[in-house]
Amino acid sequence: MTTGVDDMPDGILCNILSRLPVKPMVGRCRCVSKLWNALISDPSFMMSRSPLIFLESWGDESDDEYTTEIPIPINPTYILDESVTHNLDDSLFNLPASEYDRDQRNRRSVTIVGTFSGIILLVVNDFTKFYSSYYVRMNPHIILYNPTTSVYDILDDDQNPPLYYYSDELDHAYGFGYGATIDELRIVRFGKYHWDTWNTCDVLNLKTRSWSHPQLLTTHEYATFKDVVGTFLKGYLYWIINTNIYSKNGYSKIVAFDVDKMVFSEMHLPDQAINNEYNRLGTCHGCLWMITNTDDDTLNFDVWVMNINDQGVDDNYSWSKTCSFTIGLEGQHDLCFYRIIKITDDGRIIIYVEMDDCPDRIIYYDTSKHSYKLQDIVLKYRPNRGIIYKESLVSPMNICRACLI
Repeated sequence: MTTGVDDMPDGILCNILSRLPVKPMVGRCRCVSKLWNALISDPSFMMSRSPLIFLESWGDESDDEYTTEIPIPINPTYILDESVTHNLDDSLFNLPASEYDRDQRNRRSVTIVGTFSGIILLVVNDFTKFYSSYYVRMNPHIILYNPTTSVYDILDDDQNPPLYYYSDELDHAYGFGYGATIDELRIVRFGKYHWDTWNTCDVLNLKTRSWSHPQLLTTHEYATFKDVVGTFLKGYLYWIINTNIYSKNGYSKIVAFDVDKMVFSEMHLPDQAINNEYNRLGTCHGCLWMITNTDDDTLNFDVWVMNINDQGVDDNYSWSKTCSFTIGLEGQHDLCFYRIIKITDDGRIIIYVEMDDCPDRIIYYDTSKHSYKLQDIVLKYRPNRGIIYKESLVSPMNICRACLI
């Protein structure tokens, strides 16, 4: 009696297929048979694959010959695991033409805002240079992108008023989360249309593809977002902001946005002494975490967890220090630069470090084991932050429906 590959038990077959790179698995293995196609197309199979860590980096996106074709990633973006780091495969978008002179457009940047159901939300910003150090930023392109299938959807924007901003500062901050139900996905955007004030908020409901404009809680003069991408947890988006940055009375705080009710609230930091540029918010074990370091010259960190006492965050929260840790590398080499890249849901903290006279490194600190390991890394540009990405075959056009599966 002859047996074929389809006679193999489904569990063994899935175990084999789950170890393949995603491109050949999706492109060729689905064509082998109906059974293979059904197994690979099952959402539970894709969820069983190990998640990827995407690193968003800083880089010079200047290009003497501007084109409406946009390679993704641009900055570039890297896929990180604990054995090897490599570039994400390029895909091409064709962005709509602009009314502006193409010869003037000479800079472009990409921000990874977040991910749900295997879809990544990207914001692509174009700049027009008029002076040696000043730019006019044109309307951004908001794109839902599936790196597994290379399918994307450029969303209709509602830029009001049109953005003509004469500065090279970041003039937008973003968030990506859902409201009362997981299919109520919303994109949140703060806008700065004057150099000293954040004064607009736009919200796109992906289920209805409609925009709304909730009123800001308060207007902080000379405020900056420490991270232009918010952290989502249990119906809220959180950002750290610095207020009155040109004053001795300036301080940091957290802004929280209720995605369902579309209202804002403000929260204090765990400790008033915290005022470091490289602090990072994240989520772990269903709670909001904050990693802080009050000394730029050392790798000594405190880990704080926010405890919600009741529904909502208004005056119903408290902070507690869950642990402190030190990465003892300074005695070997001088610390040049570090960046907290990501807090993972399983309690790992990923840190990028540059030391004098040694390779750049990624540090994986495990808060449950109170231990860390190092990975030498070679990147063209410094990573800014990371996201955890789970592969899927979901179409960007059906992201809200897929969230219910």
